[in-house]
Amino acid sequence: MKIILASHGHLARELLNSAEMICGKQQNIGVIEFIPGDDLDKLKRKFSECMDDSVEILIITDIFGGTPYNIAAGFALQNKLCMVIAGGSLPMLLDVLTLCSGENISAKKLTEIILSNKINYVRFCEKLSHLSELEEL
Repeated sequence: MKIILASHGHLARELLNSAEMICGKQQNIGVIEFIPGDDLDKLKRKFSECMDDSVEILIITDIFGGTPYNIAAGFALQNKLCMVIAGGSLPMLLDVLTLCSGENISAKKLTEIILSNKINYVRFCEKLSHLSELEEL
């Protein structure tokens, strides 16, 4: 399986850089950046260069409904081996890389797992009062 990270600006590249700091160098991951000065045709060409109709592809984009997502969705409609997820983050990418390491998992199954794990990608710390309780122990 191939993974493509696509975003506005350099977020996709930096997500990969950060993930590689934690998990080591990764293979079969493409990065698509939609940067100022790019038009839709140029972005479509960037996607075309990364696409491979012979393997399953998981595309992770930054924003649902954003230009990278919309272009990715267009490619996914033409390729049944292609899945697209929006809302890409470092925790999500680490989950994807962990699930893919040493395991032959389909893009569809991976997408199902990621969607079921989505609640774990954002955490909120309302209060740290429990720390003072722990110190008393």
